[in-house]
Amino acid sequence: MIGSAGIGYFLDFGFASRRKRGFIWVIIVATLGTAIWGGGLATQLRYKDGKWEDLIDFKDGRRYASPFLLFFSYGLLDAIFQSLLYWIIAALSDDSQVLSRYIGFYNGAQSAGAAVAWQVNRHKTSLISQLFVNCGLMTFSCPLLALLVFLAVKDEASTMVVKDEDNSPESNSGKLATESTA
Repeated sequence: MIGSAGIGYFLDFGFASRRKRGFIWVIIVATLGTAIWGGGLATQLRYKDGKWEDLIDFKDGRRYASPFLLFFSYGLLDAIFQSLLYWIIAALSDDSQVLSRYIGFYNGAQSAGAAVAWQVNRHKTSLISQLFVNCGLMTFSCPLLALLVFLAVKDEASTMVVKDEDNSPESNSGKLATESTA
């Protein structure tokens, strides 16, 4: 929640153009992601096949702090990354029907990824391989996000004004009066 609220505030805060804010946050997310995945790699290299010799309890102080911080950071990165994606998708169009298709495609890809992750874990793929694949996918996606921001995000939101002459107050009252007398 902290990550979503924080990035949402800064993405919507008008300190720069919409496109520039998108670029800045793609760079921040890429940098933060690299640092967090690096911490995950450093932690993973300490364990053999994901097995701990002795379990860690939250009462263990220093032994607990590092894995907790890493776990918290993974959640923070997930929230920030998804909020950035939703912001970019929302900046692509002002048409709700088009946006609903984009969001449907994104959620479908996300669900497909979850299904693949479940199968990868079922087949007992090594944890270090899973870490490299996740890190690689995020690293690969950041330049694509920057390209999307550059090509598709407009600096100003377009405003659509829809004029419907049949729904004006005068015509509605006229219709009601006509319908009630008939």
